[in-house]
Amino acid sequence: MSLLNVLLRDQKAVVAVDTANVVIATGAIYEGCKMIPLANAGCVLAGRGSPLLLYNFVTWLHCSARSLSFDFIAAEAPTAIDTWFEQWVALIRGHMPEEHLPTTQNHQLVVVGWSEKVGRMAGLSLTRDRGSDTAFRAEPIDGVYASPAYEEDLSELTVPNEVAYMQAVAEAQVRAYRGGTLDAGFVIGGRLMVAELTRDAVTIRSACRLQEV
Repeated sequence: MSLLNVLLRDQKAVVAVDTANVVIATGAIYEGCKMIPLANAGCVLAGRGSPLLLYNFVTWLHCSARSLSFDFIAAEAPTAIDTWFEQWVALIRGHMPEEHLPTTQNHQLVVVGWSEKVGRMAGLSLTRDRGSDTAFRAEPIDGVYASPAYEEDLSELTVPNEVAYMQAVAEAQVRAYRGGTLDAGFVIGGRLMVAELTRDAVTIRSACRLQEV
């Protein structure tokens, strides 16, 4: 699964993901993209689980023939994603072993961006547990969000900016994973990619290299 973290303020949001992906069939680890900016919508989409889910979900959004925005995605995705997911699985079934189908994995998609509806930055998480008959759960994101959760107390942490804070959170997750107290599913590692969003801009940088796991 890996990590996906969000920090929301009224006028700014920060999203962080790692880059370690695993090939299910072989166990080989490679660096992959887990976060995609939608510049026209002022949003960032990020995912845990199969990266193919993220890539194909973005394609589906662009095929909606609508002007994309955070509010549009937040309104449409929770009711449409289960049907889309079933159609996508049906399309790729037969092209991979049944044990490697997306239904055998846990998935999470997160969209973060400026909401005209509420007049501030906002976030939405869509999560699906493995299984053929499970559905996505839609949950709003606010404040600080870390997925997967960790037990280390960072409340007294002093850092110079939001990016440094997200780096500290990711490093805590890596320590928990390496210590066996966190089951992230597959791997956490590679680089920490951090997106900073305001109403009018999205910037993405490589913040640091995480410990390889």
